[in-house]
Amino acid sequence: MKKYLFCCLLFSFNANAQSYSVMADVESIQWLKEAGAPLLKTAGITDNINYRLIRSDDINAFVTPDKSINFFSGLIDKADTQDEVIAVIAHEIGHIKAQHHFKTSQRAEKFTLPTIVSGIAGVAAAAVGAPQAGMALIIGGQAATATQALQHSRIQEREADQIAYSLLTKNGKSLKGLIDFFGIIKQNSLLYSRVPPAYLLSHPLTAERIDAARNYQENLKKGNKVTNKKIDDSTFILMKARLFALTHKPMETLRKFIPLDKSSKAIYARSIAYALQGKGKKSAAMLNELIKRKPNNPYFYDMLGQVYVDIGMLNEGVNAFEKSLKIKPELYLTRLQLAEAYLALTKLNKAFDAYSIVRQKLPKWPSVWHGLGIVYGKEGYKGESHLALAEEALLKHDIKSAEFHIKAATEYKQEMSEPAKKWLNEVKVAMEDK
Repeated sequence: MKKYLFCCLLFSFNANAQSYSVMADVESIQWLKEAGAPLLKTAGITDNINYRLIRSDDINAFVTPDKSINFFSGLIDKADTQDEVIAVIAHEIGHIKAQHHFKTSQRAEKFTLPTIVSGIAGVAAAAVGAPQAGMALIIGGQAATATQALQHSRIQEREADQIAYSLLTKNGKSLKGLIDFFGIIKQNSLLYSRVPPAYLLSHPLTAERIDAARNYQENLKKGNKVTNKKIDDSTFILMKARLFALTHKPMETLRKFIPLDKSSKAIYARSIAYALQGKGKKSAAMLNELIKRKPNNPYFYDMLGQVYVDIGMLNEGVNAFEKSLKIKPELYLTRLQLAEAYLALTKLNKAFDAYSIVRQKLPKWPSVWHGLGIVYGKEGYKGESHLALAEEALLKHDIKSAEFHIKAATEYKQEMSEPAKKWLNEVKVAMEDK
């Protein structure tokens, strides 16, 4: 587990002289999606909203002009309850509802957001000798720089707060999570003598905002309208443990989750720490123990699959991935890992089917096109292989490679089916647009 982390490092960017890495972890991203879904529905937002995870100890979250909600891993790590994170999601949805992202992009037209290139949990790829696995284009084109994207006016913050109040209460939640989160920010700000936490730079936390949340909550209590729904937080606790292990050194994880702690979250975190130390068999044994406790947890199987593939047990890895997807078919990052494992086992038909399903949902992930290109090539479809690799190159803004593959695909045009010929024309048009 030395070549790749379980979670992917998507790309790095600099903001305020700091370097950040965007990462994707299937469990964390899925938790954020599911937590945000009822809030988006209440807000009447039907657009596809992406969630991104930024690897950083900072406490922050922000919306980019492409309507993606970005969370720093430090925010989740330092949150005491899931209600605090849900409150932040509600606040960021408030920005989307009020179209602050659009207004920000209008003010920042002269800035461009760096192309964000992502990768999937890469242990499977490392094991099969495909280090390109999971590389994906998340967003591109005109937007704001990372710093610009973080900046909201106090007026916008108050407006987003008001929308968050409404969204939370309509979903049967009190504002305690939001107020508690403000408390965490305030407490952390005392630890900084010169530079305040990132959240304070992008979300000015005035006494007025804190008082407004408390007053809103008190008024609800007077009207007997406070009904904080009880939600099982076990999924949040496990997700936090996994994310901690993925974003900290193994020894830090082992110090935090000591062997005497036999809770599921502790065993989960330690299993990842051991895997990152190269102790795959020990990690797999612990994950299998967890699966006995919670046989319907898809993320245990996902992690087990990655561990198995990393130690060269490809068939066992495939079996674990398949079980994960049987429980939760919408885990497309897991399915992409399954496709890579199928390809390593030369199960080309299964690999093609898995890649094709992922492509429908994640058409801008270069690794999907790369995998399809390999499958097409091994099956003897040279033209289609070059077209898929051209798609990959275009997403990576690698114009030279795109030109090469388009030219090569054209040479096989006579052998192509009619749909493939149409695809060739579409790729040529996309190339011209570049």
